[in-house]
Amino acid sequence: MFKYVALSIPIFIVMIAFEALASWLRRDENYRFSDAITNLSLGLGQTVIDALLKTVLILLYIAVYDHVALIKLPDNWVTFVTMLLLYDFIYYWFHRFSHRINFLWAVHIVHHSSEDFNFTVALRQAWLHKTVAFAFFAPFPFLGVSPIMFAYINAFQTLYQFWLHTKYIGKLGPLEWLLVTPSHHRVHHSFAPEHLDKNFGGTLIVWDRLFGSFAEEKISPVFGITKPVQTWNPLWANLHYWKDLFVMAYKTDKWKEKIQVFFRPPDWQPKYMQKEESKPNDLKDFKKYDTPLSPALGWYIIFQIFYNIIYFPLYIIELDAICFL
Repeated sequence: MFKYVALSIPIFIVMIAFEALASWLRRDENYRFSDAITNLSLGLGQTVIDALLKTVLILLYIAVYDHVALIKLPDNWVTFVTMLLLYDFIYYWFHRFSHRINFLWAVHIVHHSSEDFNFTVALRQAWLHKTVAFAFFAPFPFLGVSPIMFAYINAFQTLYQFWLHTKYIGKLGPLEWLLVTPSHHRVHHSFAPEHLDKNFGGTLIVWDRLFGSFAEEKISPVFGITKPVQTWNPLWANLHYWKDLFVMAYKTDKWKEKIQVFFRPPDWQPKYMQKEESKPNDLKDFKKYDTPLSPALGWYIIFQIFYNIIYFPLYIIELDAICFL
C-alpha cells in the first residue's frame, strides 16, 4: 500500500533540494537546518511505525472485503474517480475533526508545529496518524473497494498533498476555485487569527467552500501553532500535547470534565482554568524557535538522515512483496 509513496521519495528529495537552493539564493531563511532535519526525522519515524502496522491493516482490510462486502466494485477508472471523490470528502471531515477534537488534535498537531513552510513540512507526519485515520476510512472495504484500488486512491491523495507545502508557488487562477493549492494550504498552516481552522481539503477545495471553512490568502501567513513546541526532539513533538491534556484532566476535580478534556475543541478549558486570562497572540513579536548547532554534529546528522532516506524505501518495497505473497 505504501510502495508508491516510497518510490516517490527520490522525487521528493530532488524537489526539496531545488527548493532549498531557491531559499538560499533568495536569502529568505525558509529552510533552517534543524527544522528541516526534525521534519525528515518525523517522516522517517512515521514510515517505520506505518510499516509495523501495515500487515495488520492490510489483513483486516482484506478480511472485511472478502467476507463482509456485499458487492465487489470493478477496478476501473469509474471506480477510481468515484471513490477518490468519496475519499476526499471523508478526508475533509477527518481533517476538520482533527482540528476540533482534542485527542485527534494531539495526533495532528505534529504536522502543524513547524514554524517554516517548505517541502520538508509535508514529511512532518504524526507517528500515531494511522491509528486514528483507519476508523474514518473503514467504509471502503465494506463498499467493495478492492485493496489495490484503495492503495491507488490513498497514494494519489498522499502524493498530491506533497507539492502544497511551499511558499514559492503563487495563486493559480481558476484552479483556486476547485483544487487545494499551495496558497490555500499556506492559510491552513498559519496560526494568524484570520487563518485558524480553515482550508481542510485534501485535493478539492470545494468542500471548504460548501461547509464554510474556506479562507483566502489575503495576509502573510504565520506558520506554527499558538503554543510553540520549542524543541527539535521528534518524540516530544508527538507527545507534548498529550502531556498537556493529561495534566488538565488530572487537575480538574470533576470526572465529566476529565473526559471532556479529550473530546472538546483545543480552545476549550475546564472550569479551574477559566479564571486564567488568555492573551491574544501578538504576531508582531513572534520569533521562530532556533538553537545553535556545531558543524561536526550537523554533518553527522546529515549522514544519518540520508542513510535512512536511502534505506527505508527499499525496506518498504520489500515488505510490500512479503505482505502480498
